[in-house]
Amino acid sequence: MADHRSGDRLGNYRLLLHCGTGAYGSVFLARDVVSGRECALKILSEQTDFRERERNGLRQYQAICRQSSLMQIYHIGEADGVFYYTMDAADNLSADSGQYEADTLQNRMEKYGRIKASELLETALQLEECIKTLHRRGVLHRDIKPANILFVNGRAMPGDIGLVTEKEGASLAGTAAFVSPQTAAGLRSFCREDDFYALGKTVYCALTGNPPEKYPSFPEDLDLTECKKVIALYNRWIRGSENTPSRRKKYWYSVILIAVFFSTIAVGRFLSLDRSAVPEPVVDIHAYKDKTVPYCALLVPDEKLQKILPVLRQEKKRLSIDRMQAGTTAFQKAISKEELAEAEKNPDWVSDPESFLRIRRKDDAIAAFDREHQNDPVLQYFAALDWLNEELRRITALAQIPGIENTDFSADWAEFQKRFSEFEKIKRVLLKKYGSVRKVD
Repeated sequence: MADHRSGDRLGNYRLLLHCGTGAYGSVFLARDVVSGRECALKILSEQTDFRERERNGLRQYQAICRQSSLMQIYHIGEADGVFYYTMDAADNLSADSGQYEADTLQNRMEKYGRIKASELLETALQLEECIKTLHRRGVLHRDIKPANILFVNGRAMPGDIGLVTEKEGASLAGTAAFVSPQTAAGLRSFCREDDFYALGKTVYCALTGNPPEKYPSFPEDLDLTECKKVIALYNRWIRGSENTPSRRKKYWYSVILIAVFFSTIAVGRFLSLDRSAVPEPVVDIHAYKDKTVPYCALLVPDEKLQKILPVLRQEKKRLSIDRMQAGTTAFQKAISKEELAEAEKNPDWVSDPESFLRIRRKDDAIAAFDREHQNDPVLQYFAALDWLNEELRRITALAQIPGIENTDFSADWAEFQKRFSEFEKIKRVLLKKYGSVRKVD
């Protein structure tokens, strides 16, 4: 696989351009020398387990993709001792430059930033239909993420079908940040809800520009009115609000497992204590939730803070840009022969020591920036606000889980009070520092 380059011929295909290499193989833009049609050609990894798994997925997928809006598989074959297949090539995102850049959702996000809500809504609905088609025909995709969303003739569709499998009894697969907590925790096998969970996280990332781990936090500079339809879609997919009988069955199975888990902990604690002096929970989950209710209103900016909020947001944006620039500058800095020789000693990056060095530089520069600005009140304000809001959401979710009524949340309540007290101090610092500001330049 590593010997193939642009210009080579494989069967009836001429390799035009190397598009990328992953764990399961290399992808080229290719042309059928007989028909003249351009396509994407993937040469599979020589690792037997990967190759067999992808072959099985290919056979299943090719049987169902015909006469559908799904990405098409055209040819599966072997030549020169390698196994390969051809499929729809993504549109060219850089056609104006005369170069080829695959039109994927990930590349759009990297090139243009956040995707407009109106554009993303159409994309999301197209992807929903594609996933429903896969499910109706008996298979799961298992690796939905921005990098695997292609645009072919302007239409969005899932690509990279190497993990496609039958929907019953599927094993855990995919990219960690896009796998549902229930599946990741082993509470269920991979199922159709997991494809939609991954789709929800994908759409969330495209709309907000946030990494998937930041869900459900939402950028303050986005218009909720314009985004509400997209938000409703990804929330439904991520939270699994489809109330089908199979979902109810799986939900109650999960609830029983969680209840058994917490009951086991409770019994263990009970047996390990002196029964004559078993302490009662000071703050259970419902008391914790009740205690935090008044704080919801207190997190809303008052009139004084509202006046300086645009300035704070502008300052936060400036710091974010500076942080990104610090990482980019470090990443692009010239590499000396001595540094490259040192990087080559890292066994995990022996095949690409330059990337290892640049990524490490970038991470170090960002970490240094964070240390330098860790006491900045503007960053502290937004970080504290995010933590408090996330904790309020967590409390609401926990209060709905049976079996944890006897868990003591005293420490959580104390931490919440501490964080809120710090939040109030930060607000006073900001009002003192920016209170005289009248407008944003």
